[in-house]
Amino acid sequence: MGNFQTITPLGGLDSLPVAKKALPLKPFKPQDSFGLKLDSLTEDTLTLQNGLDTKLPSSATKDMPRTKGLTQNNGTTAQKTASWISNPYVQGSLVLAGCLATGYLGVKLRNKVKMDFSRVLKQNKISFSDESQMLKKVFGKGFDEKNLEKYINDKKFLGCGSNANVYDINKNYVLRVPRKGYEVGAVKLIDHPLNPQNFGQAVGTIGNAQILFKQKGLPAGVPYGPIRKAAGEEANKLYMEHLVRASKFPQSSYDDFAAQLSFINSKKYVFDPSKANNLLLDSFSRKFNLVDLNYSAEYRNSLADMVVPLIDNAYCNYFPKSDEAIKLRKIIIEKAINAAKKEGLPMNFDNPSLKYSFDLAAMPHIS
Repeated sequence: MGNFQTITPLGGLDSLPVAKKALPLKPFKPQDSFGLKLDSLTEDTLTLQNGLDTKLPSSATKDMPRTKGLTQNNGTTAQKTASWISNPYVQGSLVLAGCLATGYLGVKLRNKVKMDFSRVLKQNKISFSDESQMLKKVFGKGFDEKNLEKYINDKKFLGCGSNANVYDINKNYVLRVPRKGYEVGAVKLIDHPLNPQNFGQAVGTIGNAQILFKQKGLPAGVPYGPIRKAAGEEANKLYMEHLVRASKFPQSSYDDFAAQLSFINSKKYVFDPSKANNLLLDSFSRKFNLVDLNYSAEYRNSLADMVVPLIDNAYCNYFPKSDEAIKLRKIIIEKAINAAKKEGLPMNFDNPSLKYSFDLAAMPHIS
């Protein structure tokens, strides 16, 4: 099955290093690596941190010029070319030119290629043949469902909702247990309609507990709990940190968010934006991740479902007025609008919650 980690569509194209100043040239050695040390990066520099292969599709390179004539004239051209390339300064220039060309191509692709969300996240494909294989893949060999309680403790505790607590299993899965407690029961495999994509959905049940795909990231807005309830200085600090984090996500991350909503619309599932923590922000991959989706035959996710959790409307009732917060909210909303338009999501500007988000960003209502 491989790793269940999620990736951002065309994420590699957004992960190209951006040079802030010219780099000094040095003689190129075949063993040199193009990898950059993380401690040498500025905060707004992205690298291929996830280790993914960012090979460009053939359609993206079909019009690129091809090198010709290297074997003409009895090899004379090839010999001259080889001599020219052996110059270390020429090699350094070629490396820099290659980086710039790749960055340019990345921008072209990101701006012109409409995202097909059905083609991404293939590594999440579920291939459990039966319940016993699921248990083995999730918990390892020798697991007994009667011993599930060893995962239900404070050390494994990740968070809670109104009806259930969530506990860590490993890097790919979590355990959702009703707050009334775990009840031993049959093991069942779930063929979820959202497979093979990862939306934190259940892959199986053990008694009244559910095994869910793990989603990564920090909750949008202020995390639910005592700090949020107190609505004091610490909560306000967390809220501002969230706004800064969300505003720095690139436009392509918002495009991906909109594409996810479009995909779950096609499956008749909905994202509940009323609870900001149902949206997670993974700063490592610059990706928005959704959790706690529900089936709905009628409702369709829209622009409001992007904006409301990112602004965390509910907490803003307690947050003091701030010019900096207003500025960051506006950046977030503008990126969300652009993404929703590209993806063709409903632009329900008449939604009362969306209008309130506009008010919080000191933006005029759009009719």
